[in-house]
Amino acid sequence: MGSVDMGIVTDIDEIAALQRFQERKYFESGLLTEPPGEPELDKYFGVSVYFGVYSGDEIVGTARLICGDYPMAGLQFDRKPTKRLRRFKGTVFEVSRMAVGGSAPPFKVSALLTRGFLQYVLREPGGALVVAAVDPPVVRIMRRMHGIPLQVIGKPFGPHGGVDSPATPILIDPLECLEVFSQPDSRTGAFFLEGLA
Repeated sequence: MGSVDMGIVTDIDEIAALQRFQERKYFESGLLTEPPGEPELDKYFGVSVYFGVYSGDEIVGTARLICGDYPMAGLQFDRKPTKRLRRFKGTVFEVSRMAVGGSAPPFKVSALLTRGFLQYVLREPGGALVVAAVDPPVVRIMRRMHGIPLQVIGKPFGPHGGVDSPATPILIDPLECLEVFSQPDSRTGAFFLEGLA
């Protein structure tokens, strides 16, 4: 296996390829009960940033970051995080369509995607927050493997975003991540801060 690289994808055909990859992986894992058809652009396409991870020419991971009017804004969470999200209205990003698979090590791919969206948000003005709806195992991976100081902000819910199984809502403060990763004893700090100007 060659090098594994991540980048922001802007080509419309490649974005469609990333979505086909994501939907196929969701179907194979049981998150989707119906076989995926041809991908369609939804109303968040124009305010989304797409990330792709590649091993050579093979897609091995993808995620998108929705900026602005994020889909989870209409959901009910615990009281304290709801009040916090309201204070940050207009600067909350949602991570969605995260999928990993193929020949590359899955933890490495998920770490690259997580670093990608965290660094993107950290470069945005306004001290933005990040929310996501993820499978419970992803919460453990982010906390235990990647050292992300995330907060579970409500009970699992579903379906959401076309996914049929329940998902756990989480909140990530990139500035808190920056503080944690900057500590001398951080075991993942060097990786997540790499390339962050």
